[in-house]
Amino acid sequence: MLNPFPEIRPEERRATLAALLTLLGMMAAHALLETARDALFLAKLPAHRLPWVYLTVALITFGVFTIQQILGRGTSQKIRLLISLLASSGITLALWRLTSRDQDWVLFALYVWAGVLASLIGVRFWTFLGDLFTVSEAKRLYAVIGAGSVVGAILGSAAARLLVMAFDPRHLILASGLTLAATAAGPGLLLPRPDPSPAPHTHPGSERFLQPLRTVWGRPYLRRVAALLLLSTISLTLVDYLFKSIVSEAVPPERLGAFFATAYLAFNLLSLLVQLFLVGILVRSLGVGGVLSILPALLILGGLGVASGLGLAAAVVLKTFDGSLRYSLHRTTAEVLYVPLSTELRNRVKGFMDVLGQRGGQALASLGILGVVAVAGAYDERILALAVILLAGAWVLLARSLLEPYLGLFRDSLSEVSLESRFEFPALDIASLETLIEALSSTNDAEVLAALGILAEQERTHLIPALILYHPSSPVVIRALELFSQAGREDFVPITDRLLSHEDPEVRAATLRTRAWVAPDAALFDRMVEDPSSVVRSTALVGTISYGSTGAGHAQRAIEEIAERGSHTEQLALARAIRSSPGAAYESVLLTLGESPHPDVREAVVLAMRELQSFAFIPILLRMLPERSLRAAARSALIVLGNQGLVELASALENPTLGQRIRRQLPRVISDLDSEEAARILLQQFAREQDGGVRYRILRGLGRMRKRNPDLPLDTELLEKAVGETLEQIFWVLDARGRLEAGAGQDPRRNTPVQALILSLLSHKKELAFERLFRLLGLLHPLEDLRSMYRGVRSRNRSLRSSSTELLENLLDPPLRGAVLAVIEDLPDEVRVQRAGPYYRRRAGDYQATLRELLSRGGVGTRCLAAYHVGELPLPGLLDDLAGLPVDEGGLLPQVVARAFRLARSVPEGEGSP
Repeated sequence: MLNPFPEIRPEERRATLAALLTLLGMMAAHALLETARDALFLAKLPAHRLPWVYLTVALITFGVFTIQQILGRGTSQKIRLLISLLASSGITLALWRLTSRDQDWVLFALYVWAGVLASLIGVRFWTFLGDLFTVSEAKRLYAVIGAGSVVGAILGSAAARLLVMAFDPRHLILASGLTLAATAAGPGLLLPRPDPSPAPHTHPGSERFLQPLRTVWGRPYLRRVAALLLLSTISLTLVDYLFKSIVSEAVPPERLGAFFATAYLAFNLLSLLVQLFLVGILVRSLGVGGVLSILPALLILGGLGVASGLGLAAAVVLKTFDGSLRYSLHRTTAEVLYVPLSTELRNRVKGFMDVLGQRGGQALASLGILGVVAVAGAYDERILALAVILLAGAWVLLARSLLEPYLGLFRDSLSEVSLESRFEFPALDIASLETLIEALSSTNDAEVLAALGILAEQERTHLIPALILYHPSSPVVIRALELFSQAGREDFVPITDRLLSHEDPEVRAATLRTRAWVAPDAALFDRMVEDPSSVVRSTALVGTISYGSTGAGHAQRAIEEIAERGSHTEQLALARAIRSSPGAAYESVLLTLGESPHPDVREAVVLAMRELQSFAFIPILLRMLPERSLRAAARSALIVLGNQGLVELASALENPTLGQRIRRQLPRVISDLDSEEAARILLQQFAREQDGGVRYRILRGLGRMRKRNPDLPLDTELLEKAVGETLEQIFWVLDARGRLEAGAGQDPRRNTPVQALILSLLSHKKELAFERLFRLLGLLHPLEDLRSMYRGVRSRNRSLRSSSTELLENLLDPPLRGAVLAVIEDLPDEVRVQRAGPYYRRRAGDYQATLRELLSRGGVGTRCLAAYHVGELPLPGLLDDLAGLPVDEGGLLPQVVARAFRLARSVPEGEGSP
């Protein structure tokens, strides 16, 4: 069950309490001032003047906001807030003195000041909190801090209700001013200072207004937030006007003070209930867009009542929705929209957007009301109620559309720190090409070979002159021949006649291999079989077999003899020649050469097997996969067999007797085949695989396939089951670790170095399962960057952790959401396990029961440590369990069990741990 009261961590208590009390004081003062304002104004002046008041409030708020920006430069957000509170207290007390004159302009000024005060100190306060907390902290703590707003409003309304029974309503203004001063001098001073951030760039003159306007207009997310503020303010201003105009007609002037005090008290009590019991739950379960849609949806219902002519009752219901949700659910959630912004950007635009949205919306609503009066000739509540319905509908649509750009901010914040370095060779310009061509005639072999490599990398082999074959260096000539043959060039063939008499036999052999690939000549191979070099003869024999010479039978027997008993150089030359002249006649020869003890021979064999593409090579290629020097070539040779070889690869992956070193390489090979059948094989094997290393490689392979093809169909049911099993393992580890730590606290004799190793191993298993969880989630959500989210939640950077958490919270659905958040949030293990939901049910067991679980379900390492711990304590009740443990492949576990029994026998009776 969701807890409506989020936890406040020790390091957050001071900031949370100080913020709550500051907001409480501000809202209590505003409630007192609001009650006095409405009672005094509507008792003497008609309601139809209110639109003019709203317009004046908007204009003055813009002016005061600009002055604040100028005077506040160079000061911290906390100092600005305290100065605003003290200045507001002074102005409020001055107005209290002026109201004794009983003049209309004073009442007008009082109403205007109440509106200006609500905007300016509210903007200062919430901007300050945006710097103080991350998004995750804000979503957790704003519900608590926001309660200060509601409690303050209740206390202010209750105080107003009591004061109007004994004093004139004007004295509520005095109480408001004193409350503001006390707030600045009390809880306001306790507020901590946020982490220092770069000061925003300032602009002179009109730029202080135009610069944030351009910033907001240039960012789609900020435009939508500003539009949401405008729509909500226009709608709520119309609701406020409808309520007050209907009340002023239905309630006698002398009872207005008591009516408004009672009504506001009731609204604020409802708001408190919403803040305490609904805000936290709704924000965590519905998300930002869903919560922001609640108030406008209710306004539509209330507007329908007013439009139906239900009078005061409908107006009260409509205002109840406004009064109970505006400063609790709606305001708390709306403030979260600013937290993902950078500190600099938030400081630059938040105040401007709040003032523009609140007072600009109020001004537009006022113009709308005046327009209705001008067109209709009189005030018509039904027209305004219809306007509320339409505006609230647009408000709902806009709120729902905010989710994607809102999450986009978090994706951007993660991508900024998770960029992978990619080094690509730049495209060659004319000057670079000229330099490379000049390097081909260098006397330094390394420079020439490097130039050849760069030209090949840039696919500019056609620019290499054929005359490079006259180079005096044998490695240069051999490399050039390889590149020419791979590029399919034939212009160099006439020069090769000279190379056939080259003094270096490696050059002559390379020439034969190149001619076999580009321009085979049977007579040439017959002639070169008589070459004095065994390397050249081995190469010529392959050409003789491949191109139909009359001596093919003799040549076949000769190469078989070389494969079995030839020298290292002969076998190497033979394997290289077969690569250039592939054919079925060489299958058995390559299989024989594949058993060579020389790595370079086996490497040449693998390359030849890749060209020949025979299924007979699969067993030997599988055995080559564990060898690092041969792995890439062997993998490539298996991949070229395509899906036709997939059946044998799948069979090998399923075979537990094949050996871990081979099986752990197979998921990469199968994933590189990049087919739906390959993905199906990997996923099904993951579901039944027992070896953790193979499971990990399967996940990596599936992740690569998913990245290359996000639309690749995968069995969602299997993936979701794997997610559940992984979560179950994580919570089991947390639970077991907690029980072992508690047991060590109960009996210090259990606190041994081996017990510490067990705890460390459990923590390592939790980290591995945690990574596996994110890989599985990445397969379920291929369009989301789960890799960056994983890095974010593991980061020490509060902002990155918060961004990742917010993305996950909006990506996952209950109950998975709650379980994953319990794993990633910084909570005690016991609390995490309690939040596991359906993925884990906490075990009831003592220390021995926990060790028994480790013996029964742990891996070899876990069982060895647990068995040793049983023996060193000793724990007689578990010794029988040790005797029944299975034998592992390496035979380590039986040795540890024997050692545990010897330890248990060495401990004197009665000294063991219970």
